[in-house]
Amino acid sequence: MQGTPGKRALGLIVTDLDGGRISPMRAVGRYFAKILSTIILFIGFIMIGFTERKQGLHDMIAGTLVQKANPGEGMVDARVFD
Repeated sequence: MQGTPGKRALGLIVTDLDGGRISPMRAVGRYFAKILSTIILFIGFIMIGFTERKQGLHDMIAGTLVQKANPGEGMVDARVFD
């Protein structure tokens, strides 16, 4: 699905660093990395506002990006919407 229902409602998708689909294992890794982002006093989420690609610690660990996109727009692989 490329993201939670909330992300999809906002037109956001989770991609790998090249704009393609993430594997199920990468999604699981991202999920558990969010726990680390939370445990360290939410620093992992706060750093989203200060990084060049707007990545949190969990995104850096998993090698993912959250992007706002429509099919065929930007560097996003249109196949993620299939």
